[in-house]
Amino acid sequence: MNKIKYLYCTFAVFLIGVSLAACGTEQADIPWKLTSTLSMSDISSAEVWVYIDGRIEERILSAEEIEEVIELINQIPESAFTDNEALAGTTPEYGLKIESNDMKLNFSQNIGPYGAIELGVGKKTDNGYCYSQWHTDSDDLAALIVRLSGYKKTGEIASDTDIGANGQKTSAGKLVHTFIGGYGMRTALSVNGELLNVAVQTDWYAERYEVLFSRFDWNEADKSEAAKAVKNASFVLVLSAMTDKEPVLLPDADYIKFFGGTDYVLLHENGKDKWYTAVAKSDVSYGYNIDNAPIVPNLAAMVRQEYDGFEIPEQQIRFNTKEKEPEAVAALAVEAYGRLYKNVSPGSVYEIYEYAYDPKDIQILDVSDDGDKFTFVFVLHVRPIVPNTSFWWAGNTCESEKGEGWLCFSRNGRLDLGEDGYWTVSQLGTGGASLND
Repeated sequence: MNKIKYLYCTFAVFLIGVSLAACGTEQADIPWKLTSTLSMSDISSAEVWVYIDGRIEERILSAEEIEEVIELINQIPESAFTDNEALAGTTPEYGLKIESNDMKLNFSQNIGPYGAIELGVGKKTDNGYCYSQWHTDSDDLAALIVRLSGYKKTGEIASDTDIGANGQKTSAGKLVHTFIGGYGMRTALSVNGELLNVAVQTDWYAERYEVLFSRFDWNEADKSEAAKAVKNASFVLVLSAMTDKEPVLLPDADYIKFFGGTDYVLLHENGKDKWYTAVAKSDVSYGYNIDNAPIVPNLAAMVRQEYDGFEIPEQQIRFNTKEKEPEAVAALAVEAYGRLYKNVSPGSVYEIYEYAYDPKDIQILDVSDDGDKFTFVFVLHVRPIVPNTSFWWAGNTCESEKGEGWLCFSRNGRLDLGEDGYWTVSQLGTGGASLND
């Protein structure tokens, strides 16, 4: 058996947004000339997206909706744009993507004092798209994107969708709620009967699962039929409470078990097993695929996707080196980051064939006075097993010049040198990294 890795993370989010990619740190001209003259004939595609319940929902806009969007974009005054060369910001939860033959405009949620919108302008070059980023003060456009995308704050999502609010929780929701209050929640992944990894999720995830479970219809299933159907499951994922600091499943523990490739779920409570089928409710939208057909989700796959992010946390990047120059140290961190994707479990949404990067694409942004911490931006090229998923295409991902099947994206990070002589990644994302703690 492979050595089991224990993965701890306090919160996992999708890295969404726009960042500077392999085109130097110089910002482009204020994009007002572009936004003020944007017309219907300039646009080849336009869609809104929203991050909800652990996934990205995307929707292509109609011609009427595009006209409504253009009208507000044209009205943004020149004074509304603030240079965001430092790439300061947070991970957005909704946005609007507009594409033309040689340009991409990414309008997304901006949380900060410089305007309601973050605008990324991507100009097509021989090496992909070169992005510049701007804070944009337009409450009207932000409100329109919210309406078109269907975005609601996390608390509003829970109150609107959690049927437990009126005492009608699903059986799985009731059970997962009992996992709250200990040392977190144990999430164990097995493939082909072999226990691969164990992740520890916070109580926040149990509450999140309650909401997710409420979006499915649950029906009791025949034990023998269920056992036969899950025999060849592509993976098995087990959720249970952590009653001790060590993530070990105790013999008398309650748990919920999901089986990849099936709709069957096993609830083990008070020593008794009960089988269910969980099928997505017909009145809940999960977005559309690349053929514009409605996506019909599978609960086991969605719970697995929540788990997958725990296998690539930047907290795992830790190393010592004799290198002194920030560029050389950052290159080692980028190499380690690529290896995280190579080492994920089989079937992960983040599974790749290979990765690559060019040290010349690493840019050092700020260095502390003592040299013990610095921020940087880099570009990573990956060849995913399954490239056409929202997990790869959210935010600033684009096709790589390396060839068919290759994608690339940029990230901002911060490296800290500890007293033990080891470098660690303390910040990583599409927003601006900072020397401030």
